[in-house]
Amino acid sequence: MGRGVVTWPDTGNSGPQRLLALGGCTVSTISTYLQRYVFARHYWRQNIVCDMSAPLDVRDIALDDAHAVRVIDKYAGKFHRKLIEQGDFDWLLLECAADHVFQYLRIGDAVVPDLRNDLFKPEWVSLSFDDDPLLGKSEQLLASDPVYWVLWKKSFSTLYDDVLLPHIRDGKKVIFVRRYMCLQFVDEFGRHYFEDMDIPKQNDALRDVYSFLDSFEGLTFIDPPEDLLSASQYAPWGGPSVLHPEQEFYHFVVEDILRKCASAELADAFRREVMAASMEERIRYAFQASYARSLSEQQREQLMQIREHLPNGALGCTNAPLVDGEGLVAQINELQSERDISARQVMMMTAERDHLVTALQSIEAAHAAAAAQLAELERRYAPLQKLYDRLWMRRRHGVAGTGRVGRPPHWSNLPGRQIVFAIAFTQLDELFQLMTSMFPGLSIA
Repeated sequence: MGRGVVTWPDTGNSGPQRLLALGGCTVSTISTYLQRYVFARHYWRQNIVCDMSAPLDVRDIALDDAHAVRVIDKYAGKFHRKLIEQGDFDWLLLECAADHVFQYLRIGDAVVPDLRNDLFKPEWVSLSFDDDPLLGKSEQLLASDPVYWVLWKKSFSTLYDDVLLPHIRDGKKVIFVRRYMCLQFVDEFGRHYFEDMDIPKQNDALRDVYSFLDSFEGLTFIDPPEDLLSASQYAPWGGPSVLHPEQEFYHFVVEDILRKCASAELADAFRREVMAASMEERIRYAFQASYARSLSEQQREQLMQIREHLPNGALGCTNAPLVDGEGLVAQINELQSERDISARQVMMMTAERDHLVTALQSIEAAHAAAAAQLAELERRYAPLQKLYDRLWMRRRHGVAGTGRVGRPPHWSNLPGRQIVFAIAFTQLDELFQLMTSMFPGLSIA
């Protein structure tokens, strides 16, 4: 693949839409969901400030790590910007929340990512730029600095005027996911807030940028509710992190993209698939809840039996053998801890069961509506079926001995082919009259 060139399967002009997705793990996961509906290409770590900054000649970089030099050259050569300028896509997916987890280097008017971040390569964290004639002169730029977002707004304005707006006028969709950093994470003990005090400030900066984007015509915004921004170890990507929301976030985003960029029918189909998968998962949780209750009761009985054997611990057990009291206390504490965990699991599974009941009620309501619609269609269909049966019998049981299908006696003098056509046209006319009476406004050309 050449630099700044996207390759797609050859499907002619009638194939699925082509999605170019640029960004971090959130965008990657969204594009993975959408691959069932579009051709998707995802490229990591795109940054608008780097894309729109001045070019940089990397020949002056003296790093020993050739791979690191190639990555810097990728940004210096405006790889992602060329992908956007090329315009070989139908949908373009962008975001900027991930800018907060990277650092950047400013060299004159050029900006490139600081590779000393384990999100690039863990071993690059120890890279030293002190003796490099070019990188040694750089200044570090952080997304937490207000000047960064001033540069971002200026860069986006230029990108919009020069590149994005012409694409939008050509009918392409430019989709911007306006998401925030996760404030909470979920585990078996409940919900907890991340201890990073910078997250609210980061979200305030994003909120200001998203308000700024409102003034740009033609962008398709995806605005997931902030209450969906909870991380957990079960997130579709990477475990509990401020950038790794749970799957309900992605379900909302994908459905909204399909509804705004494809069709309501496709979005509804995706929602039904999600509901079916969620129902299956919650049924599995319900069975697990029953097992967890049984396990909790067994542990409680074991705990009571052990307490009865403690020295001086139980009345009526004078014949019990003497045992190591400290060991029993440790065993009691361990079982108590396991029982507490099981109890929490029961509570979580009970909540899941309640969600299951709510979802089942929703599905039953949808089923009732569908059944009513089917009954109405059956009511309209019945007269047509009767007419069809009557016409079929008229054809099949024509005048006996004629050797022709459906020939009435008063048409006996017509040539055979004309007779068949005359009967067919008469029957069709009856059918059309019935259909137009049932469906006012129906036009039959």
